[in-house]
Amino acid sequence: MDMAVQQLTELPPVTMTFIGGVFTLGLLQFLGFASEIHYIFLWKGIVQRHEYWRFITPFFYFGKLNIDLALRAYFLSRHPRMLEEGCYRHNVAEYAWIMLFAAANLLLIAVAFPKISPPFLGSSLLSAITYLWARRNEGVRVSLLGVFTFTAPYLPWVTLAMSYIANDEGPGRDHRGRPIKVSHHDEMPQEPGLSGRDKTLIFELIGMFIGHVIFFLEDVYPKFSSGSRPLAPPWVYVQRWLDNSRERTEEVYVEEHNTDYAAAPAPTQRLTDSISHSEIPQAGTSTSAQPTHREGLVHRLGDEP
Repeated sequence: MDMAVQQLTELPPVTMTFIGGVFTLGLLQFLGFASEIHYIFLWKGIVQRHEYWRFITPFFYFGKLNIDLALRAYFLSRHPRMLEEGCYRHNVAEYAWIMLFAAANLLLIAVAFPKISPPFLGSSLLSAITYLWARRNEGVRVSLLGVFTFTAPYLPWVTLAMSYIANDEGPGRDHRGRPIKVSHHDEMPQEPGLSGRDKTLIFELIGMFIGHVIFFLEDVYPKFSSGSRPLAPPWVYVQRWLDNSRERTEEVYVEEHNTDYAAAPAPTQRLTDSISHSEIPQAGTSTSAQPTHREGLVHRLGDEP
């Protein structure tokens, strides 16, 4: 237990924020300020009653605050932490962008297909992160309970199978199989033949697919497109645009400066032109009538006795 607490206190920023959200929602429920129904993704509540927090809370709820949640948070943070400390050690903001991209896509699919959407989306988001870590660490060997050992690419599938076996959700039940109490104006979708466990399984598969999309756009596609990254954060494109604008401005300035410099005569040329112009006789005068300085000097020397 002490090791788990120590590991949680040493989490990197993005993973710490995620686990902090998990504990915050668990604490609010423990203190009686909220319950599961306040955290689930309910499109009707968002549209009709403007409960916009439901865009966020489905990703952070994993149960009421207790010892079980603390131990569970330790395992939940493992792969997000390894991904952040490994691939995004020096680029935390980009890791936050990757998680935001995955969460936004899960929300879009939940809105588009409400009949297959589970009440909570945290496990689906973790499926995407786990898949991304596994694909970027294909040579790493993973041990399950100290008994089974396999390479990292199999980890998402093993986790999916264990989650499905351990999950006993039904329609209108939370991630621990307990019935979710709803008020008279909240209606949980009840689909015959499609249990809450099936919905969770479907969305965890969707999370793995989103993780594969991220892996392809970030790790595979740039190798065939001269380094182009379609999934780069928006600020990367803004910085690139600013750099290109600055380079174009500098090029225009240098070109205009060089043009003005080339059009102006050189200093030696201006001096030569001024001397040549002073030696040209004026119109209407003869050259003999205007003796040069040397001729005048010879004449004066000849007049001396």
